[in-house]
Amino acid sequence: MGRRLRVTVTEIDMAETNQQIRLEVPLTPEIHTLLKRAAELERCTIEDFLVDAARAAARQTIEQMKVVCLSREGQAALVQALVTPPELSPATARAIDNHRRLIAPESPPSKA
Repeated sequence: MGRRLRVTVTEIDMAETNQQIRLEVPLTPEIHTLLKRAAELERCTIEDFLVDAARAAARQTIEQMKVVCLSREGQAALVQALVTPPELSPATARAIDNHRRLIAPESPPSKA
């Protein structure tokens, strides 16, 4: 059986209504037994166990995506590019000029 996830969400502002979204997940009997046993060991319901585990996994995934891991060669290449950046292409130079001419005059002055 493939992994299927069925989420039903009503288009409402969840923060303003304090309503919850119901999530339905088809499980094999083996996975259900495993989750039930884990929830019993944690002395909570399967729903609470799943929500806590999903929240922790989601936070970990998001946090991991904030970190960039580079090899030594990648680190050296990044430092080299920052210390001696490549020359701007003509299109990039035009874009910067256009930004300075069109957008920058409207920007608030920087506090230097």
